[in-house]
Amino acid sequence: MTDPFEPHAATLQHIELLADKRDRLTAAQIDAENQVIHRIAVEFHAGRINEQQLYRLWHRMRPNAAEKFGARWKAAMPKASINRLVTLHKLREQRAQEYERRYKPNADGFWSGAWPVDGDRWPDKGQCVVYVLYDADNVPCYVGSSKDFYTRACAHTRDGKKFVRWMAYPCEDRDAAYELESRLLREHKPYMNKRV
Repeated sequence: MTDPFEPHAATLQHIELLADKRDRLTAAQIDAENQVIHRIAVEFHAGRINEQQLYRLWHRMRPNAAEKFGARWKAAMPKASINRLVTLHKLREQRAQEYERRYKPNADGFWSGAWPVDGDRWPDKGQCVVYVLYDADNVPCYVGSSKDFYTRACAHTRDGKKFVRWMAYPCEDRDAAYELESRLLREHKPYMNKRV
């Protein structure tokens, strides 16, 4: 009777060598991962890496990690559970999306909307802008500049300025804002401005 392994001996031996190589590479990978996890844990515990950075490192390592990566990570950083990091990341993403929904300019690079603001985007506090207010006939009635558009627009309403629509243009700094404001004052000649 012939040996059933005889015709396949070379291929079987090749598979065994590959499996041995795979095991050695996996062991080397686990060792490298453990070294990185240890260094990350030291940096995290020393306060040089925050939870957001920790999440980004974990997220970068996870797709190519060897088996039991989660358990090895958890053992090195028991106070920074994966669930906590993922939850914090999702909250940050939601806040970023909300910020973008509310404060990012439109595709043309400026903000516009109805007054009072109703779900519109508007410039964030601290963003230097030049704004134009429009009356019910769509006539520019006031031009101004501010680093707090929403508060300033509310003040205009309290001061009795009647407007139903607005546009705001971002500016690099106060000098750029004054330049654009002067140009828009000359172009629009808004009737509520005292210095037209």
